[in-house]
Amino acid sequence: MEKELEVKNDVRSLLLHVLERLEKLEELVVTQKKLEEAYLLSILIKLLRIGSFPIDLSERAKRLLEIQEWLNARRVKDDIIKSILEILALKGPMNLSVLTKEVRRYRGKASRRIIRKKISMLKDEGILEIEDKGREKVIKLKEK
Repeated sequence: MEKELEVKNDVRSLLLHVLERLEKLEELVVTQKKLEEAYLLSILIKLLRIGSFPIDLSERAKRLLEIQEWLNARRVKDDIIKSILEILALKGPMNLSVLTKEVRRYRGKASRRIIRKKISMLKDEGILEIEDKGREKVIKLKEK
């Protein structure tokens, strides 16, 4: 039992180390946006970090590129807004609770109140839609 716990801790430690290295690599790549390959590698790292599967990787990459273009065109600096849009582009529609959990997982911290405020702002800008599904409100990227 103790050995099993030790193995789990070793695996967890190794995964955290890999994630740290991926984040450092992403930072390095983002600062070197001069090369198109580096930019695409940055997107690939985001896809891997969010847990995408190869089957739908190209569609998700396309949506992520569209979001990146939208963010760049508006010179958005807000990390929470970037995270919300990237998660919705990669994982698809979800409710506020799930989105808040995903943003927390993606960037380490997130307040449900702040997420709701940012979603309202993005809805007013026309980038997001909120669809009523029974008692649940589903947040999704607006179709082009």
